Amino acid sequence: MNADRALAIAACAAELTRLVTLFQAKYGHVPAVPLELPAEAHRLQTAIFSQQLAIARLLDPEALANPLEPLSGWHQRQPVPAATAVSELAREANHLIACCTFQEAAPTQGEFWDVADAQAAIAGLLPPDVRRAAAARSRRAPQLDHLISWN
Repeated sequence: MNADRALAIAACAAELTRLVTLFQAKYGHVPAVPLELPAEAHRLQTAIFSQQLAIARLLDPEALANPLEPLSGWHQRQPVPAATAVSELAREANHLIACCTFQEAAPTQGEFWDVADAQAAIAGLLPPDVRRAAAARSRRAPQLDHLISWN
């Protein structure tokens, strides 16, 4: 993890905030996204999942394997995160930026700026199915390296 990747996570968190707010403004807090909702609701839910997956793919595999689970457990009650959960994720992304920046600027003094813990906090704010999908992709990716041309 480095500051550039942390900044990318923060940008994804900002877009996730926009998508979740849009969903909640139009459809409220729903315990499930029923089929009778308009197609736009399902597209938004897919976009939210995709944005969460983009965040998870930027995290180190160790964070996905050992997330710090939040007390709220929102993902056990509803398919779309609440705005408060997304705000917490954005706050943790900003904390990760600070941790990475401090570690890069003063690596010998960085023991109080724990990048791994900041990543684990972000991972814990993502649903388990998102973490599993990102982890599965990261396990597959090294196996495909020989197929990629770096020219």
